[in-house]
Amino acid sequence: MVVALVVIWVAFAAMTDGVFLSGRNLANLTRQASVTAILAVGMVLVIVSGNIDLSVGSLSGFLGACMAILHASWGVPATVALAMAVCLGAIIGALHGVLIAYQRVPAFIVTLGGLMVYRGGMLAVTQGETIPLPIGSWMRAIGSGSVPDAAWGLPVPLLCVAVVAGAFLFVSSLTRFGRHVYATGGNAEAAHLSGVNTRGVAFLVFVLMGALSGIAGSVLTARVGSASPEAGRLLELDAIAACVIGGTSLMGGRGGIPGALLGALVMESLNNGMSLANMGVFWQDMVRGGVLVLAVWFDIRVRQRGA
Repeated sequence: MVVALVVIWVAFAAMTDGVFLSGRNLANLTRQASVTAILAVGMVLVIVSGNIDLSVGSLSGFLGACMAILHASWGVPATVALAMAVCLGAIIGALHGVLIAYQRVPAFIVTLGGLMVYRGGMLAVTQGETIPLPIGSWMRAIGSGSVPDAAWGLPVPLLCVAVVAGAFLFVSSLTRFGRHVYATGGNAEAAHLSGVNTRGVAFLVFVLMGALSGIAGSVLTARVGSASPEAGRLLELDAIAACVIGGTSLMGGRGGIPGALLGALVMESLNNGMSLANMGVFWQDMVRGGVLVLAVWFDIRVRQRGA
């Protein structure tokens, strides 16, 4: 995967006369990749548990729009608006979890419906208009600022990714809940017979995914300085592709946070490089979709060889 990333970077550097590898663009790339990386961190646990979440892109855009309206239009302090977006995301994730874990509705159906519901909700709350964050609000620093006195001007979004990834790496690797997630995804029936609360595991995984959607939506809105009706479009595709590219199996039971972070960097490098190379939007969508199909094909081949 590292080799593939190097090849992508060299190719886009050649296509853009070196602009792709400039310090300014690399800093911009890390900021862009932060949203996909935060979603991919949560998506790893969702996929490892044997589920899928197709709603994270729309939900992130919806929660980012709610945060922007609370802060910009209603005057709610930035910290409170951010906390409310995260809490609302966790509540929506809990609703997903109840339907999937306890009502036995397939995750594909619940989250596909959610994708359309939150896309419509975003149009409703924004009235189809862009909601700008106030000039001078520290909220903008979450998406575009740098940590003072930090080496190389550490971008704040990258710090957010480090905190989220560190917490989830600890949870997935060193806690009983993390082991139960892998056991549930590997063989749900065997895990249940051995005493694992598989329904509770699935419920909590979607609660965490909803909360992360709130964080990702806030970072996305802060980075662009506004909430737009199209925010979060196809982010679910990038998050899923990042996980699969990074070694997470769509069959469940296998995957890790570091691989998903590397996959997120690969996906955002493609997006950033294609934009710099002035490739048409239709080409960008086709390439992203093609990369996802290729990654899934590779995952299936690996599983077949291991069988």
